[in-house]
Amino acid sequence: MLGNTKIFSLVAFALALALWSESPPRESPDHSTAGPRIAFEVSTDRLEYIYDLMPPLPPIIPGPLVRAQIRLVNESPEELRLDFPTSQRFDFLLEDERGAVVFQWSDGKVFLPVLGREIVRAGTSLIYEVTFSLPDSTRGILPAGRYALKGILVAETPFSGTLPVRIVHAH
Repeated sequence: MLGNTKIFSLVAFALALALWSESPPRESPDHSTAGPRIAFEVSTDRLEYIYDLMPPLPPIIPGPLVRAQIRLVNESPEELRLDFPTSQRFDFLLEDERGAVVFQWSDGKVFLPVLGREIVRAGTSLIYEVTFSLPDSTRGILPAGRYALKGILVAETPFSGTLPVRIVHAH
């Protein structure tokens, strides 16, 4: 005869298996979703950014400008509540091919330590867009190569997405 604990474990396992088999597959491990009806995407103005190293070089070589956007679409019939631990709503990271963070948009910025909430109604979008400069020669220009630009919605239940970009040096 099975004990109550064993019966509970078997029922919990069967329920988990049933729910797992009905959940839709994820297309990319880089995208987090809070259910099958929330779309999250990261986009930029271009996929290649150029450091101009053509002579004559100025005293400071500026970093390329990046215009990046995070877009969350609530495709579900219910509103989505996003709670934030501070006034910061998003962040962007640039990772090299080894996964090391070489740039973070929020570095050096101060965010208020206040709780916040964003409500995304059914069928609407939440969009954050920012323009920033990659490191200039005073901070160390980034080596040419392949990178991943990661956009993060920094809610208590975070969403993130990654976009491949390239850094090029023009000589």
